[in-house]
Parts: sequence; C-alpha cells; structure tokens
Amino acid sequence: MYDVIRSLAYKTRTNIIFKAALLGVTGLMFVMITSIDDGAKLCGSQLAVCFSDSGFFLLMQCIAIGGIIIGSDFNDKTLNYEVMSGHNKKEIYFSRMIVAFSTAFIATIIAINVPVIVVSAIGGWGDVISLRSYIFRIVMIILPVFKFIALMQLLCFVMRNYFAAIAIGFVVVFFEVMITGFIDLPRWINNLLIVTSFSKLLGYVSNVNELTGSVSYISRISNSDLAVVISINLIMGLLFMIGGYIYCKKNDLDT
Repeated sequence: MYDVIRSLAYKTRTNIIFKAALLGVTGLMFVMITSIDDGAKLCGSQLAVCFSDSGFFLLMQCIAIGGIIIGSDFNDKTLNYEVMSGHNKKEIYFSRMIVAFSTAFIATIIAINVPVIVVSAIGGWGDVISLRSYIFRIVMIILPVFKFIALMQLLCFVMRNYFAAIAIGFVVVFFEVMITGFIDLPRWINNLLIVTSFSKLLGYVSNVNELTGSVSYISRISNSDLAVVISINLIMGLLFMIGGYIYCKKNDLDT
C-alpha cells in the first residue's frame, strides 16, 4: 500500500489542476478581506468571522482534489498496472482514500489560514473572537472533509469516470447551496447537508447592540451544533466509504 500512496502523492504534487484549485481558492479567501467593514480594525479575528459563506469554495476545492486523486486513474491503465503488480483491491481503494482525504484537509487548512496569518501579521489577531475557539473550529473541519471525500470515493468507483464524479459533486453542492438559501428546510434535513457543517464551523453567532450598533460574536460553537457536526459527518462518511469499498470489492477494476 505504501508504494501506491507514494505514487499517488507524487502525481498529486505535480498535477496542475490541483495547484490551480489550491491557489484559486486561497486567492478567493483573500477576497474576503473586502467584507471587513471600513470602520473595523483589519486583524486576523475580524477576517475569520467573514468566512461563514466560504464553505462553497472549499467544497469546490475538495471536489477537484477528490476527483483527481481518486478517479483520474480510471481514465488510463494505472489501476490495471496496480492489480498486475500484486496490489489487492483493499490497498488500491484505501490508499486513494488516505491520499485524497489528507490532501483535501491540508489544502482546506491552507486556503483558510494563509489569509488569516497574513492579516494577523499585519494587524495582529485582535479580540473579535478567541484564537483558541478559532483553532478548534478549523481542526474540526476534518470531519466534513472526510464525509465529502468519502462521497467522492463512492462516486468515482461507481461512475469510473472522474469527470462525471466531479460534475455530480458540483451539482450536489450547488443544489444544497440553492435550497438552503431559498427554502426553510426541516432541521433534521438541513443537518444532513454537506454545506451545513461548514456553515456551523465557519459561521459565528453575532449579537448587535441596539444602542451603539456594534456587533459582537460568540466564539464558542454550541454543544448541539458540535454534536451534529461530529455524528452526521462520521456516520455518513463511514457509510459512503464502506459503500464504495463494497462496490469496489464486488466489481472488476479493469479500465
């Protein structure tokens, strides 16, 4: 399995689409600086609270990474070579899951934190939200990333075409963003959506002082939201991953 992982990691590092996706999304996160009010101090914590609507861009990045790493080998003879080299389906399947998941999580962390680090170096962290709470929320993003990469793993192995899997991934995310923006869904349905977890982790509850008009934010994520993020993403992620592996095990990998 190590040889497969090393080969996939090398292909990812040299893939121009992966580099473009990472640079593009990181650049878009820098654009969030324009969301800071003119009267607000330019600092890291102030920028962090502007990321509540960035889940869409981060998921687009995960789609590209997942599709490239997991599914691109279905378009050539790489999988056949791996089988002929003595690698079993378990190694082939989970090596792609490991590389795609770790790469997507690292890329997400880079896209979010590079702008915050740059702004913090200029204007400090500030006191809009606590740094400890911000770090905790960012670390917890590992859960929705796992869920979405597991979904891409399932799609790639079922479709056997990473262009089709990426297209479906785009449609899923776009559909979720549209319905959550225009339809008041029941809470249990809303909690199942992929974009919901990013919104809960990157969004901060705000309070407006009616007298002064100043806005304050609650740094800590509520226990109920945290429980939803952990349970939904772990359960659905495992179901996607196991479903993909069962399909992989029962079907030939010939491309």
